[in-house]
Amino acid sequence: MKKKIVIGFAGKISSGKGSAAAHLAKKPGVALIVFSNCLRGMLTSLHLPINRLNLRKISLALRQAFGQDAFSKAVAAEISQAKQNLVVIDGVRRWPDVVGFNRQFNFFLVYIESEAKLRWQRAVSRNQNQGDGSTSWSKFLKQDQSETEATIEALKKKANFIITNNGTRREFLAALDQVLKKILIK
Repeated sequence: MKKKIVIGFAGKISSGKGSAAAHLAKKPGVALIVFSNCLRGMLTSLHLPINRLNLRKISLALRQAFGQDAFSKAVAAEISQAKQNLVVIDGVRRWPDVVGFNRQFNFFLVYIESEAKLRWQRAVSRNQNQGDGSTSWSKFLKQDQSETEATIEALKKKANFIITNNGTRREFLAALDQVLKKILIK
């Protein structure tokens, strides 16, 4: 049986991971898995605000209680259950999230980098999590230096591909499509 192709997107806050995953998920035969969906679901069930602080807290607590690879096992099960042979993952945050994927799947890690000021502007305008829309530049920089963000930076060294997202959306998606072509050729 042919192994599924799995593309995981990593990058700091508002670098373009979600945009990249959504772009590829629009293509026929592609499944999308968002790492943070289970955390968002838990916060909703607990009637807690979905904000960056609570997402970090619940992530750290679950990893502490169930192991650093707890999310890896959950996502691997979702990948295996997907009917599609190409799966994109939005939001890889740590190497333990995907460390075993190379054995199970044809796994490619794509790191997306972008200048901090651009990422802050995107986060504020997108307002994805409660409080993002009013985040000051200094608060964003503090969040950008948090423990969870530091683990993301380390993923850049392990990435199969690095895309810089400082230009136009069209340029970014064109670079992403080139990466996809390279992956599908392999």
